Amino acid sequence: MSSIERYDALHNTWEEFPTCLPEPRMAMGVAAGENHIWVAGGITKTKRLCIVVDSVWCYDHDYKCWLKRCKLPQPLAFCTLLADKGRVISLGGVTRAQVGEDYSLESVNKVYVMGDSKDDSWTEDVPMPLGCHNVVASNIDGNIYVFGGFRTQSMDQMVNTVYFDKNKNVWEPLCELPKKAAGFVVAICKN
Repeated sequence: MSSIERYDALHNTWEEFPTCLPEPRMAMGVAAGENHIWVAGGITKTKRLCIVVDSVWCYDHDYKCWLKRCKLPQPLAFCTLLADKGRVISLGGVTRAQVGEDYSLESVNKVYVMGDSKDDSWTEDVPMPLGCHNVVASNIDGNIYVFGGFRTQSMDQMVNTVYFDKNKNVWEPLCELPKKAAGFVVAICKN
């Protein structure tokens, strides 16, 4: 899929975004921040195969176009993206893993940061405690909170919640979710 729809709150309607994604994909990470929309990784389909990709695109509202950016360090699908103060953060996801002669998708615990969205390079940061994908995450003052998601290793939804303490530079556990949850919404406020 390469089309994008946006919601117009003023008129309570949906409208087609002016430009489509340059490459059709699904299961990608998406984030918005500082007049940009970021799309990273995902799955594309060829005639016979579904392929996990590492490409990154950025829509610049000033120039009204998609710009190809530095690739992720590895192909990822179902990663979670955060955009904050010029940084773009990729959390977890799945990548293609070889098991004997077969291939499968495997959850990863990788955290990648594009330190300055104009710098166009990714660095690996402190990995999350568990490999996971499709998580809900939020960044508050540089502390990252991660909720739920899935693990391909067990094919279960996760009840784990963790946060990255930027002062200690470490992931810390929080209490478990009240029930297994994935694909849910979390709202966080400072109070």
